Amino acid sequence: MTAPIKKLDSLINSDFIVVGIGNELRGDDGAGIYIAIEGIKECAGKFIDAGMAIENHIFKITGRNEKLVFIVDALGGDGEAGQIKIIELDKLTSQGISTHSLSLKMIDRFFKEAGQKVYLVGIQASDSSIGSVMCDKVRKSADILIDFFINKLREFSEPSPAKAD
Repeated sequence: MTAPIKKLDSLINSDFIVVGIGNELRGDDGAGIYIAIEGIKECAGKFIDAGMAIENHIFKITGRNEKLVFIVDALGGDGEAGQIKIIELDKLTSQGISTHSLSLKMIDRFFKEAGQKVYLVGIQASDSSIGSVMCDKVRKSADILIDFFINKLREFSEPSPAKAD
């Protein structure tokens, strides 16, 4: 288990949802959407495809019972392609890690008012130019996150074993 996956594992102590944001037409920037679409196939009610505008989904997200939310997006900058980072949403700077940092920072107050703890799970992008395709390193990291989230969600949905008397 890689360090970011271990960190994610340590953060999850209750049921949660995953919100993917990004732009599928911009290569690696589509990683969050890819994760949401694939997750919906296995756990339809626990993944949300928010497209490029999470603002349009904020009340749908804050109106849910889950108090733990993971927003998945591509990261800008010049890190290693496919690198996964976990950042508390309220710790984001307006300088921009995510391609949607400013809007995420601004809507964080809605999550706080709803009593939700929110984390940005970012995957370092390599190429987010229009018409590019997701690179192999970003897709591999996205697949790792999909498997992780689905397996964790299954832990919360499986019935607990009966206690012996």
